[in-house]
Amino acid sequence: WCSIFDEDEEAEERNRIMIKRFPLHIEVWIEHESGYPKISEIAETIKAELHNKLIDNKEILKYALDIKEGTSTKFYAGDKLGGIICKYIIRYAYARGDAYNPVRI
Repeated sequence: WCSIFDEDEEAEERNRIMIKRFPLHIEVWIEHESGYPKISEIAETIKAELHNKLIDNKEILKYALDIKEGTSTKFYAGDKLGGIICKYIIRYAYARGDAYNPVRI
């Protein structure tokens, strides 16, 4: 089970360009019969997969200026349930007045 959510954006105006920045949180829940050690191992694998899919993804970077990896936290909710929360900071820009016109700086 995976949840993705973001927080409020911060905006910076530069002449005719708007630059936005927002935190993105990805929370993945893991259930495994072996408990803590296996959940921890799976969480590390998921973290690596997310990093590989987000940070240097040319398709995403068509729209985002950059994506920076923030903190990640493993959590446990009982003997056989746990997960990981990975946080990223995403920055993107667009022409003022047209949020559908991505801009490269």
